[in-house]
Amino acid sequence: MVVFNFEKASYAQKLLSGRIRISKLDYVPRYIVGLDVSYIKDYGLGVAVAAEFDSLRVVKVASVVDRVEVPYVPGYLAFREAPVLFKVLRKLKLDLRESILMVNGHGITHPRRFGIASHIGVVLDVPSIGVAKRILSGRVVKLDGRSVIVVDNIVGGVVFSRGRHRVYASIGHRVSIDDVVSIVDRCFVGLKPLPYPLYLADKYSRDMARDLKVRLG
Repeated sequence: MVVFNFEKASYAQKLLSGRIRISKLDYVPRYIVGLDVSYIKDYGLGVAVAAEFDSLRVVKVASVVDRVEVPYVPGYLAFREAPVLFKVLRKLKLDLRESILMVNGHGITHPRRFGIASHIGVVLDVPSIGVAKRILSGRVVKLDGRSVIVVDNIVGGVVFSRGRHRVYASIGHRVSIDDVVSIVDRCFVGLKPLPYPLYLADKYSRDMARDLKVRLG
């Protein structure tokens, strides 16, 4: 593992958070891309699942196995996972200008308002949404009959699957809170606990981790 400089990482997050754009999605995406990483020993197994935005029909899947040298520390996940996800997005060979990214992690519901979904969205300048099973920063409040996540203002929402699984969805980059909630909600299929493209990315990355564990012994 590399020696990780938390002070420099924090400074970078605070600086880059100023580049986040919060605005209504200005086009109808052609694709929604789910991104997730699983681990086995010192390897990250990244998966990208691209589905048609309207039908959720899967059109492309890409995966990479890459050595990970940054330790896991809450609040600094992007420095560990983003390099893997950038590689898998390049391998996906999809026009991201027509897409929206859905990342397993947080957007601006983050101590320095720059979680992995914002990190990837800002670097690539692509609309992005964070989806997590647990809250990292902010508080959940009831507003007009819905549960929203508030940091300094409303930056996310609590969305329930058809099976009543709860996820915390947050603004990453170039989306509004209404975009976040509506897109995450429409991506739930059946009783699956995660939005469909993210559910598949999570499943495939876990399957890869199991297979690699068997090969490594």
